[in-house]
Amino acid sequence: MKPAIIALVLALIVIFTFAACSGWNKYTSTGGNKIYSFSGENEFIEINNGMIVITAGLEKFIGGDLLIKGEQPANVLSYSEKFYFFMDGGEENVIQNNIASIEGSAEGISIDANLGSTTAEKIFNAEVWDMLINSLNFTLSGIFVNGERFEYSIVLDVKEVL
Repeated sequence: MKPAIIALVLALIVIFTFAACSGWNKYTSTGGNKIYSFSGENEFIEINNGMIVITAGLEKFIGGDLLIKGEQPANVLSYSEKFYFFMDGGEENVIQNNIASIEGSAEGISIDANLGSTTAEKIFNAEVWDMLINSLNFTLSGIFVNGERFEYSIVLDVKEVL
């Protein structure tokens, strides 16, 4: 490689590193990346390994793993896994909503333990960040093949990791 190309690559690496670690991060006054973990449980369900990763140019919400306590629900016709938080006025703000359903089968489907993820330049904004941290919720709801409905909700505990 030519020395000019090597110098350009090194300069770009230095600029990128500076940008990622500088005060450009809109959520912290010290700058840099932030990582939050969340989990929670009640007598029916448990969420583990959930994460929120914030960098200067990209945000990622990772739903984590869903554990259903007791017997896994069988014969589920459709279900929804929803992460949300409440705004000051009580309005629900949905972060991620996974929906699964099956038609034309009497056997139903199983509920997926992987809660998926969302990545974008801007999922959150500084004005709602405190509300999200203090009221992150998860609801699993659905309908069995026989028409019976179910719903389990938990408030998640969010902690700063980095």
